[in-house]
Amino acid sequence: MPALHITLFFLLVWCLFAFFMYLRQERLIFHPTVTRHSLNPAVEMEDYELVRLENSEPLTLHGWLVNRSCREQLIIYCGGNGEDIYFNIEEFESLHAASLFVQYRGFSGSEGKPGEREFYSDALAVWDDIVEKLHPEKVFVMGRSLGTAVACHLAANRPGAGTILVTPFDSITAIAAMRYPLLPMRLLLRHHFDSTKEAARLTAPLLVLYGGNDTVVPPKRTHKRLHSLPPESEVVFIPTADHATIDMHPEYWSAIVRFLNSEPIQGTP
Repeated sequence: MPALHITLFFLLVWCLFAFFMYLRQERLIFHPTVTRHSLNPAVEMEDYELVRLENSEPLTLHGWLVNRSCREQLIIYCGGNGEDIYFNIEEFESLHAASLFVQYRGFSGSEGKPGEREFYSDALAVWDDIVEKLHPEKVFVMGRSLGTAVACHLAANRPGAGTILVTPFDSITAIAAMRYPLLPMRLLLRHHFDSTKEAARLTAPLLVLYGGNDTVVPPKRTHKRLHSLPPESEVVFIPTADHATIDMHPEYWSAIVRFLNSEPIQGTP
């Protein structure tokens, strides 16, 4: 009997923890930025806003457009789950391309509640809006971390010139299952961000960058993602880079510049 009581106790604890994870998953997956930023006078940029209808109510997404005058190339950037995309702006100013950074819904400056389907739908709407306004010759999609899933969905559904994935993963479900092996994460999660489903539909050139010291998206999860990419994809592996500082390595920006200019990239997956 005591053994049964112990078993029932641990089963109850397991059920409570699983229920807690189900209820709190949005807080665990999404880490919205709250800092509000004004325009940087040292950078050629302007505010960007897109108003969408959500249950017949207006919902505003806010962001920044850099180098609007560069019509040859446009980069649409999809950030990480807790990334303050504003701090990328100065780095992108030096690229010969217009660059658009839009806060996810629920993040600083943008209204609404974060969610996988919502992120995907917003990304498509942003593409349609900015392309109609700028009429760029080429459109590139760039995603980092969680944003790689959004970027893959966007690239699979719009005719872009190329896609850049920084520290990509196969799915949030797989990462969660790795961290919580005793929980049925596939059943618990409402937001899967399974980018492997979009891989077969990617036809434009693809660049992948990832680091050997990444503990947020371990290389193992990136390798799983690489297996589903088109064979002509270009991969740049930076052994000493981690999740947060990969863009501080010179190989990172040189690879992106070469990719935008359609020059061959040498990398080691």
